[in-house]
Amino acid sequence: MTPPDSPFSIQHSALSIHDKPLPTFSIQHSAFSIHEKPPRRRPPQKRGFAMLLALAMLGLVAMLLIFLAHYFAWELKRTRSTTADAQLNQLLLAGAQDALSKSKSTNLPKAPWTLALPTSLSDPHATVTLTPTLDSPDNATITIDAHYNTQQASQSLHLQKSNNAWRLTSATLAGAD
Repeated sequence: MTPPDSPFSIQHSALSIHDKPLPTFSIQHSAFSIHEKPPRRRPPQKRGFAMLLALAMLGLVAMLLIFLAHYFAWELKRTRSTTADAQLNQLLLAGAQDALSKSKSTNLPKAPWTLALPTSLSDPHATVTLTPTLDSPDNATITIDAHYNTQQASQSLHLQKSNNAWRLTSATLAGAD
């Protein structure tokens, strides 16, 4: 052990009230002496990495939410458009069926007519108009215009007269919008 006046070690012993020895405490040698100042510790540099990472993650989540909102809006518009297209196709089929049933006679109607829709296709915003055009004495075209809400589609049925009856030779679907 080092003497008690040494700067590197301190020992203390004493007796308690009951004459039992107390434990001995000692301070061991450190890197600096009592007369020297301890080395200065630099405060930790706060660079804000965790904050930047959190802000980047929030930015990514915000971009993802914006993307998902646009995607769901597009899907909703596409679904509505698909429903309207299907309804227009049904209206064109109903118009073609009516045109073919009227073409079984030898005389085609001369004026345009509006199709009375069946209950399964009835809608206040749905209309089907059929317009016959006689191209020659033996050739005719019936144009079917279907409207549903703000969309429309057209179809042309080309008929030819043979053996005193009209028969369908071709059908042309015009652009739907």
